[in-house]
Amino acid sequence: MTENWKRELFLNRQFETKSFRIGQVGLDSSIDEIDYLDIVDIYVDKKEYEQLRFKDRLELIKKEKGWIHLASGASFEVRKGIIKQVKLSTRFLQDNKTDRKDLIEIFGQPDIELVDDICYSGFDYNIDANVLVFRKKKIYAFLDPKTDKLKELHFGEFDENVYGKK
Repeated sequence: MTENWKRELFLNRQFETKSFRIGQVGLDSSIDEIDYLDIVDIYVDKKEYEQLRFKDRLELIKKEKGWIHLASGASFEVRKGIIKQVKLSTRFLQDNKTDRKDLIEIFGQPDIELVDDICYSGFDYNIDANVLVFRKKKIYAFLDPKTDKLKELHFGEFDENVYGKK
């Protein structure tokens, strides 16, 4: 095997949104399919959720929306207990070399490119990522704006209105 064997495995993967799974968990799965021992954090889009215990957050996310984060570097966007988006970090993918060119080779030309940006206090504008949107495949690649390397890969539902136009 070459020194880059992990990267070669990543580049040769067939990413099909409908069939992609982490263990038993894929899009439209119930959160009950997740091995709770793998969960490191639960974010619930509700005021003062931080003060809730783990098991209470888990119950709350069955009725609300939020994110479940695993130790492996994978995360799931959840709405009313159902997984609507899967996010894979480069830690999960075990790849920190894949760039824009590689992603276009794998998925083809993106439909649009967006920016994940934020403005603090009117003067401090920051671009966190450039987002390649592959609508038909329901795949979204977040790239580091300075290096053009992959930061995260998302599958599933995606609200483009949250992001800026490039």
